[in-house]
Amino acid sequence: MPFSSARIRADALRDAAGSDYFTGARIAEDLSALLERRGAAARSLADLIDPEVNTLYLVGSGGSYADMLQAKYVFDALTDVRTEVLTSYEVLWRAPRLLDERAVYIVASLSGENEEAVAAIGYARARGANTVSLVRSEDSTLGRTAKFVVPF
Repeated sequence: MPFSSARIRADALRDAAGSDYFTGARIAEDLSALLERRGAAARSLADLIDPEVNTLYLVGSGGSYADMLQAKYVFDALTDVRTEVLTSYEVLWRAPRLLDERAVYIVASLSGENEEAVAAIGYARARGANTVSLVRSEDSTLGRTAKFVVPF
């Protein structure tokens, strides 16, 4: 078979779609399932976004980071809260001044074991931020570390 970038891309997408960590192909059904199973937990997250919150940090790596970029559009459209999307290592290296008790820090990680995310959520908690983990398992390291956890 001749070399074709379209063929390579199609093969890569087919292979990725078979992975539990590739969410792009199932995002709509995953979101519906999350809201059906965890709607109450999602509503409790909304309660954190009150007038005292000055910054919402959406944090992830890889596909989770891409998901957080999309979430930023929603928050920007529906709230007046400043929203930033960062990778975990950016949180550690930038050390944002607004990451404090008036901030909500939401980290997404399917496995809940990403070492940079674990280090960054520990930093956010030490700064007093309200921490939330979006993870597959509440028993993951990120699930156990966050103040609030939403398993999906």
